[in-house]
Amino acid sequence: MPRLDHLPGRAFRQKNTEWLYFSGTAYLGIPHVPAFRDALADGFDRYGTNFGGSRHSNLQLAIFAEAEKKLAEWVGTESCLTVSSGSLAGQLLMRFLRQQGPCQLAPNVHPALWPDADANPAHISMTDWVERTRQMLPPVEGGPIQLFCSSVDPLLGTHVSFDWLHDLPASRPYQIVIDDSHGLGLLGPTGAGLLSTLPKFDHIEYVVVGSLGKALGLPGGAIFGPDHLLEHLRISPFFIGASPIVPAYLYAWLHVREAVQQQRHTLLRNIRWLEEHWPEEIPVQHQPDYPVFHLPEGGYAQHLEGHHILISAFPYPGPNDPIVERVVVNALHLKGDLEELVAKMMNAE
Repeated sequence: MPRLDHLPGRAFRQKNTEWLYFSGTAYLGIPHVPAFRDALADGFDRYGTNFGGSRHSNLQLAIFAEAEKKLAEWVGTESCLTVSSGSLAGQLLMRFLRQQGPCQLAPNVHPALWPDADANPAHISMTDWVERTRQMLPPVEGGPIQLFCSSVDPLLGTHVSFDWLHDLPASRPYQIVIDDSHGLGLLGPTGAGLLSTLPKFDHIEYVVVGSLGKALGLPGGAIFGPDHLLEHLRISPFFIGASPIVPAYLYAWLHVREAVQQQRHTLLRNIRWLEEHWPEEIPVQHQPDYPVFHLPEGGYAQHLEGHHILISAFPYPGPNDPIVERVVVNALHLKGDLEELVAKMMNAE
């Protein structure tokens, strides 16, 4: 296992040898984009390296409201609330919603949305969970029912189907809470995440939660949803007592949104090249235009390491489970990197 003294991008150096890097979650390569780093430096000059005060103190930084307004417009919700991590965003939301009505956790929901440490979601297929949940729903009117789902299974690189939303009975309201950590910056026509692709119903209200630290490269989390919900969260002691996201990063995001879109276009070009040139003899599980290529048969990671190529390979969900192998493409990869990967995979025995 390499231990580095620098951040990997398309590659990294280990003992004076360059390795190609096809792992991680920095899909857009934002930490290495010069425009982002320059804007971040400007943000640090303006706001310092951290702001540890409460968002409810008697001194307010305007950058929070400005960035949250733009983030909400981008994703397509009334409001946005940023916090210092995706896990905090999930727990802030869960702690409030669990008091409002019954919550159902879909398979593979991130622990950030669990009501407690032992609330492991059911280990069943999404199809079976939908059917079981539908049968459990009370047929009478009542308060909202919260259903917690993920937009993407990041390990397998598969998008979760939401066709079942059409079958939810309209006799009572629902809040569909979607962890879009691995969709923000990637999914939808503009990379604004899953929400723009979902159908609209009068009895369904969507809430999006997730980390901003994946594709967008921002060390924080966010909740996107209706005004009435986020106003409750803003006055929560769990929010008031927490330090916010480092404001310099929000400043940087506001000033490099065009560069972020350019990185997305570059990533899509890399993904589509690999889709077109993927070796026919190597089984793969892959969602079109998504940067994860899951290798269900495994056995490629060790071979590629012999050629100084590192892909994602670790046991999941526990340390004693089988190793999950994936090729993860990012926007920093060059065509030559992709060609080298394919050539060495085809030579694997």
